[in-house]
Amino acid sequence: MEIRTGSLSFPSIKGIGPRKAEVVFNFNQTVSQAVAGLIGTNFGFSPIEICTGLTCFRIGDHHLGNVNIRLDTRVDDDVVIVEGTFGVRDWSDNWDDLYEGSIQFVLLTELETGVVPSNLSITGVEHNQAIQFFRSQLHLDPATAQPDNSIGLVAGKNTVLRVYIDTQSDPTRPVIGRISGLLEVRLPGSGNWTPISPINGPLVPKTDSSINRRNPDDTLNFLIPGALCVGNVDYRIRVFDVLQPNQPGYFSGRFQNTLTFAEVSPLRVRGVGIRYTGKQPNLAAPNEIALSSTLSYVRKVYPCRVFITGFDIIDFDGDLTEKSGDGCGDGWNDLLGKLSEMRGDTGDVYYGLLPIGVPTTQYIGCGRSGVGAGFIYNGEIAAHEIGHAFGRMHSPCGKPLNIDPNYPVYDALPSGSIGEIGIDELGNVQDPAYTFDFMGYCDPRWVSPYTYKALQQKFPPISHTENRLDLPEKKGASSEHLFLKFHVYRGGKVEVFPSFHYLSQPAIESGEWTPYAIELRDCHNKVLHAKRIYLTDPHKDLDSARLDFYVPVPFHRHTVQIVFTCGESGSCEQKELLVVNVPSDPPKVHILSPQGGKQLSGKVRVAWKTEAGNKAASYLLRYSNDGGRSWRAVAPSMEVTEYEVDLDHLPSGGSCQFQVLATEGIRTGMAVSEPFQVPERPCKVYINNPVPGAIVWLGRVTHFMGDAFSPDIGSVHPSKLHWYSDIGGLLGVGQEIYVRSLQPGSHTISLKVVDRDNQECAASIHIVVKNPIIYER
Repeated sequence: MEIRTGSLSFPSIKGIGPRKAEVVFNFNQTVSQAVAGLIGTNFGFSPIEICTGLTCFRIGDHHLGNVNIRLDTRVDDDVVIVEGTFGVRDWSDNWDDLYEGSIQFVLLTELETGVVPSNLSITGVEHNQAIQFFRSQLHLDPATAQPDNSIGLVAGKNTVLRVYIDTQSDPTRPVIGRISGLLEVRLPGSGNWTPISPINGPLVPKTDSSINRRNPDDTLNFLIPGALCVGNVDYRIRVFDVLQPNQPGYFSGRFQNTLTFAEVSPLRVRGVGIRYTGKQPNLAAPNEIALSSTLSYVRKVYPCRVFITGFDIIDFDGDLTEKSGDGCGDGWNDLLGKLSEMRGDTGDVYYGLLPIGVPTTQYIGCGRSGVGAGFIYNGEIAAHEIGHAFGRMHSPCGKPLNIDPNYPVYDALPSGSIGEIGIDELGNVQDPAYTFDFMGYCDPRWVSPYTYKALQQKFPPISHTENRLDLPEKKGASSEHLFLKFHVYRGGKVEVFPSFHYLSQPAIESGEWTPYAIELRDCHNKVLHAKRIYLTDPHKDLDSARLDFYVPVPFHRHTVQIVFTCGESGSCEQKELLVVNVPSDPPKVHILSPQGGKQLSGKVRVAWKTEAGNKAASYLLRYSNDGGRSWRAVAPSMEVTEYEVDLDHLPSGGSCQFQVLATEGIRTGMAVSEPFQVPERPCKVYINNPVPGAIVWLGRVTHFMGDAFSPDIGSVHPSKLHWYSDIGGLLGVGQEIYVRSLQPGSHTISLKVVDRDNQECAASIHIVVKNPIIYER
């Protein structure tokens, strides 16, 4: 008989009862029978806090009417599942009260006799999507060590299972040679198990105590494709001697458990291709396929799916070699300012993609609240700058400004180390001894548990019914906001740029405290609204030569002055730095073209005129495909009165309109075009890797990467991307797959998508699979 103990926890909940939970026990040989016995429990009604006026008190006592506790066991070969049932209610006969508790039990098992025992056993399975705590108490101090597999799993991300195998040398048992194994997964609602082969091995036998996590071949590793990582996925693993996999004594007991994948909000990125006009000839703007390739690294290290919401192209001629203004330099700051104007109140991250060849200094990317920019195909920089867009500070490596004071010190590891051991889809280990968090300036880079778990807070869980990446962000009622663009120079000089106000609901941005504030005043010098300004540029501090701000401020129609002040928060002494007068009437603007009532596509000239007196006006051009319910800027602010818009980059609709906002500084006028139609367009499918004509060696892993995009919906959901070979059939599902089983010969590889009208979109390439050449000496 073998005896084990366990417990089941039931967190506070109401409206459900009785409810169930289970725990899995794995044995190294077949279990003939098992029974679970109750050895302890605690339960009760959860306290509720009630407030009356300024007084709050907690109520936790109810009349106990019914307690439902039950233990059941199920035996499946060498696996025992203990299921607990638990419920607490009062005498109302309804499970309508908050209750919580736990069950402690002992499991008694009888193992079958006459079975040839094995020297092989599975001692643990690590669940890793980029970085994970596992056996961290062996190499991290108690302050940073966490329980095994305590970093939660995200739906849709490739997942690597690292299987820890103990091989003993008991002479009474069969001697184990090389080790391999088989993983099987069962998707929610399915009765079938899907087999998955390991991505490494066969392994040399080791004892569990000699396993080194830094060595990828000390564990047997399996890749579960992201398309299978949804909901609660059961898995089971058995390892065996590769020469005698089915012989008694040559295989381990089966290890079985469940993976829980949380559906979370995606990272929504709006790509902006930069056509660089500061050189002759101009450098062409990157396209959507370049953006998707650049974001490949982001998909690996961020705790979410990545969704491209759209793609625009703008001209830019700024000098990125300019170092004045501190931080990344004035050129980069100006580019980020343009992206901020386009972003407005959307929740998307606007990422500017620069072509190779643009002159720059040591900076190859820059980012701040909501926006970032970098060169194509540099995914590590994209991850870094998008981190800044979410308010992440620098990790302490490479002497950057604005170092995160809370970044952990991982024992004797280098400053800025990732601290734990990461892994990628191919099983390549990211060693914390020389790998650094991507929010620092040191190479090579990966993600630390600290950054990964902090970013998880930026992507909250969503329900299964909301599992569509193209769903618009949820917003409440809009109100008038002024998007105030200004610089503050060291010494207190303030320079204000043309700014626009419109109906919106911008997010509240956090950052570093500054002594600067904004007041909106009416004609009686009454303060209508006051707002503290926070610094969201991680490359600058209060001693920088120039601070750049793009701040949304609730705007009142009776505003006649905007006053910039400096002083401690709450202090009576607020020094006025600048007073900006706001005219009572906005500029009048009229749209001249395009005419309404037509179907338009391709490049369209939008022209307008304004009545702005003697003052120069600035304009912001926006587009709607839903009759004006939502608007999105198609370019940064401009001083010209016409602009060529490529409608092929914008979503279709039966009631599309252009909107022109006009300002002489603050007060904003508006004109809206007559509605027109933009026809739907099929999605475009791209294959990024391998390149056409590539030679692939038989038996080696081939990396396939591609994407599909439509201006109407943005990125196509990864579950709709299907890879095929004309020889091997379906290869896999998702933006990136890894295939080892290609047969020799010439293959036509196709990436296919069925769009919302059941029309198939596809792209194809040809590759050749050959036997590797072996040279003999």
